[in-house]
Amino acid sequence: QEGELVFTALTKKAFPLIRYRTRDICVLSHEKCSCGRTHVKMSKPRGRTDDMLIIRGVNVFPSQIETVLINQGYPANYQIIVDRVRNTDTLDIQVEMCHCEYVDPADMTRPAELGIIVNWTPHWSGGYFGDAALQYLGQERFDNMYQFNPMMDSGAIVTFGSDCYSMFEENRANPYFGMQTAMTRIDIEWPLYEDNPMREKEEAKLSLEKLLKGYTINAAIQLRVDDIAGSIEAGKSANYNVYGVNLFDVPEDEFQYVLPELVVFEGRVIEGTAK
Repeated sequence: QEGELVFTALTKKAFPLIRYRTRDICVLSHEKCSCGRTHVKMSKPRGRTDDMLIIRGVNVFPSQIETVLINQGYPANYQIIVDRVRNTDTLDIQVEMCHCEYVDPADMTRPAELGIIVNWTPHWSGGYFGDAALQYLGQERFDNMYQFNPMMDSGAIVTFGSDCYSMFEENRANPYFGMQTAMTRIDIEWPLYEDNPMREKEEAKLSLEKLLKGYTINAAIQLRVDDIAGSIEAGKSANYNVYGVNLFDVPEDEFQYVLPELVVFEGRVIEGTAK
């Protein structure tokens, strides 16, 4: 039977517990374990009692929403947005998918149709991981990896990040490094092949316009802060960079060297000197 886990520990003299409510929802089993133990066993927590939402008089648990998403094949990366519009409770589910290194061409329009936000790592675009996937995917699917133009052209929100987890990759966290790689499909440090460094396909190259949009307003939408950040508009925070050159005039194979002359965050200069 499913219920809230409650502890009682009278023998703990320094801090005794009497029906201590953990708020975790689980199931207790008294069946003998295969290892021979006969202690009561607890299932993995299935949710929390204090996570319950009341939407238009209906009790809703996030775990129920997660179960539906997983059963439909979505990852368990989601955000529940509860709001109140015209005195009526509203509930919206924001689903995010990361990496998406290979997407079947037939599914390219689905993120836009389903309202799924996709996050991609541009510095992977040139073949950073080599061609090990080739033997598993075959040449056709391998050449169709890292395709995001059809997705974005259909109206999907695609955002960008670095996904660097160690100091070994520190330089690759530079967004300009990633943007150059995505525009050229050539890895700056580790070209896929010496004789043909560009990763297929030509039409998979991302434009500077799409990259800037993914790093700014689309990223703000993903973080649910697009009402205060992500673009230069009246009423939003003054967050912007000033460059000494027009970014659209910078050659694609030199984009990694771009640096802002001035960085402004929330109206304050945090890097550079205002002239």
